[in-house]
Amino acid sequence: MSRELGTDEPPLPVRRLIVGIVGILLVVTGVAALWQTVYLDTYDHWGIQIGCGSVFSTDLFQIGLAERQGVDFVAQCGNALQARRVWAIPVLVSGWLLLTGVWFMWWRTQADQDTEENPSV
Repeated sequence: MSRELGTDEPPLPVRRLIVGIVGILLVVTGVAALWQTVYLDTYDHWGIQIGCGSVFSTDLFQIGLAERQGVDFVAQCGNALQARRVWAIPVLVSGWLLLTGVWFMWWRTQADQDTEENPSV
């Protein structure tokens, strides 16, 4: 794999590092989004924004206190949690796949280097 002179592409280890950093950022963003509390755009009668809990565990206690005539906060929380899952899980999986690809490329490079250093006869 020879490189042509004058190309602006970074060398392969730098590309792997950049892809690895992007993968880590995507994983951290996905986990943080799943972990953070989801809030509705509505406030209860005390002026506190209505929270639905996180994607891992729903918390509908405040909804029981904030029930109003004709407003279905449980369905709104379900929709808000589903919307968070729709974008956070693919972000997390994309980051995980990038990290797996970087690990696999590193593993192959190490195996190739070991083969070159210790050729079996």
